[in-house]
Amino acid sequence: MAQARYNNIIGTFGNIPTFVQIREAELRHIRALLPLFERYQVPLPQDISGSFVTTPQNLKAAYATGVQGGEIDNIAMYERFLPPKSS
Repeated sequence: MAQARYNNIIGTFGNIPTFVQIREAELRHIRALLPLFERYQVPLPQDISGSFVTTPQNLKAAYATGVQGGEIDNIAMYERFLPPKSS
């Protein structure tokens, strides 16, 4: 999803270094997972993420989208996977 988000932003607003660098980091994450799919003979899922991405209205909104979707929402997702903290 993040890869699709940054592809959309770059396609709309151009090669802004911040977004290009984040897109490259996302691509490294994807590449790191590929050997696991092969090792465990899990078929790669079809990438339909582009159909869920919306285009920000301006560059400021693009940055806000990156922060919200790429960081805040991502952290919240991972926190749901963690066991509850013991007191």
